[in-house]
Amino acid sequence: MYVFVHRQRRLAEPLLDFSLFRERRFSTGTLCVIACFGSYVALLFFLTQWLQQVGGCSPLKAGLALMPLAGANAVGAVTAPSVANRWGNRWALTGALALFSAALTVIALAGDAAHYPVPLLPLLAAGYGAGIVMILGADSIMGAAQPERSGEAAAIQETSFELGAGLGVAFLGTVLTAVYRTGLPPVPGLGATEHRAAEELFAATEDVTTHVTPDIAADLLHAARHAYDAGFTAVAGIAAAGLAITAVLLRPPR
Repeated sequence: MYVFVHRQRRLAEPLLDFSLFRERRFSTGTLCVIACFGSYVALLFFLTQWLQQVGGCSPLKAGLALMPLAGANAVGAVTAPSVANRWGNRWALTGALALFSAALTVIALAGDAAHYPVPLLPLLAAGYGAGIVMILGADSIMGAAQPERSGEAAAIQETSFELGAGLGVAFLGTVLTAVYRTGLPPVPGLGATEHRAAEELFAATEDVTTHVTPDIAADLLHAARHAYDAGFTAVAGIAAAGLAITAVLLRPPR
């Protein structure tokens, strides 16, 4: 990374012109896209597992449960220009990030995968806030660049979405796995080999239950669901904190 940055700064026609990031609107738009899209993709990725593994939903039911999130995201994207016209771009971004953060906080504190109507309202709020941020963040990136540099800006914009998605799933997935492994307690009657297998991931736990007695299997599944729920709570809380910090950084000066 150091060699890449050093070389790009010395080239007459760099692949990535870092001078673009000197424009505050450009850099804040990029930050918004990375933080928001990373949290959104991670939420989609882990929500499907949370609903199935903790809430007992089928794959079809879990997919249908996420449709309100996607629908609200589309509504947020459509209404983003009018929100920005009314409140200004920075206030709109700040408010949408704060809304997304608040929704994740509610999911972390009060989410119940077994009773789907409970997380429905925060999912709608999360989708709406994320939709606004994605559109206005991308618009900030493109609007801050000179017309002759629109190709560079578009490339950075697209890369920001992909980078945010990759970083969000990788970082938050690591957190979820760590919390799950440390939170899975020893189960009476379960051998050390089976316990290590169950620690790898929740799907392995279900395989282990086929090789033990029904009582041990029930205790193991209960412990695994509790540990995975704790991991998902940690992920939602960390994502909410990251979005809140981003919103504070973007808050317009008084």
